[in-house]
Amino acid sequence: MSIKAIAEKICAPFTFICRKIKEGKWFLLSFLFAFVIVLTFIDITLRRNAAIKQFKFNLAQIIRNLNEVGLDIAYDDLRFNSIYPYPLVEIQNFQFYNLKGEHLWKLTLAKVECRPNLFNAGKLNFEITEDGEFSFDTSKKKLTAQRAEIQAEFGKEGKFKELQAYIDDTNIKDFAKVKSFVLAMRKSQSIAPERAITPTVESHIEIRDVTLNGLLNYPLTSEIKRIYAKFNLMGEMDVKESLPLVAETWLHNGGFIEVPSLIVNWEPLHLVGRGDIRFDEEFSPKLQLQTSSKAMLNLLEDLQNKNYLDKKGVFVANILLGAKAYKLNKDDKYLTISTPITYRENKLAIENITVKTLEDKSGQ
Repeated sequence: MSIKAIAEKICAPFTFICRKIKEGKWFLLSFLFAFVIVLTFIDITLRRNAAIKQFKFNLAQIIRNLNEVGLDIAYDDLRFNSIYPYPLVEIQNFQFYNLKGEHLWKLTLAKVECRPNLFNAGKLNFEITEDGEFSFDTSKKKLTAQRAEIQAEFGKEGKFKELQAYIDDTNIKDFAKVKSFVLAMRKSQSIAPERAITPTVESHIEIRDVTLNGLLNYPLTSEIKRIYAKFNLMGEMDVKESLPLVAETWLHNGGFIEVPSLIVNWEPLHLVGRGDIRFDEEFSPKLQLQTSSKAMLNLLEDLQNKNYLDKKGVFVANILLGAKAYKLNKDDKYLTISTPITYRENKLAIENITVKTLEDKSGQ
């Protein structure tokens, strides 16, 4: 018998044992992998069930708060799915509308889907997967968008943390096309000295590249390059009770809305401003803006020619504005003007001169 044969005979039992250990190792690894997958699936399902429970609670609270201010939502079908990867919530024919007022309006979305983050059920992504419609009294406008989604995050007990909304390439039939719309809001985490009023919710909205229908009766040109506004909700507003009561408490404690930045680029108008919005006991808004702009005189003239502004008020305002207007650069075509713009008691004023009085509907 050769030496090789003798060596193979001696090592055969050890080879068999090693092979079995190897096979057992893969079996154990396969079992552990399957066990982890099952645990992960169960964890995701439990998280989705918790998210569904919180969604139902928040939805009921939202409807109650909306009803208190004359608004409501409705839908034809509302489905919940606890199994991944199906949408957490599917809403058919979602409707958002007002219950009372001089004019009735309604936003209808054919289908809305909500999907949570895989490992954080408090992060929700809402997608509008079909076209919508906006109606104002008897007028209806079809809405289409290349992309429309809302991302929201909630913390413990369903408390709001942040929200982002993105809508791209929107077409509002017979009205306008909007290239981009972005809305972002977040709960502020700033720590302030005692009794200081600080922002509790910070938000901004940006609209870019709007093309208006050429048949509409609008001022200036048909192209709006950019509208940007930053808003801060100043003062704590914790919605736990009735919304009107919460708002009344917020107002009593000195709450208001800060406008740190406002930008309007609507050729030939270029306007920047900042200010705030405060409210009286009846919650009538009082807007105060300090602005700097080019082509403000052109805007006032266009609005006057369309019978939107009071001619006498515009005439007096133009005299005051003309006296302080200047060219920022030598080659500027339009004059630069720094002026306050206010709105209170249904009156719009420039340089403290009323240029428009709106009809008071509060008694109706």
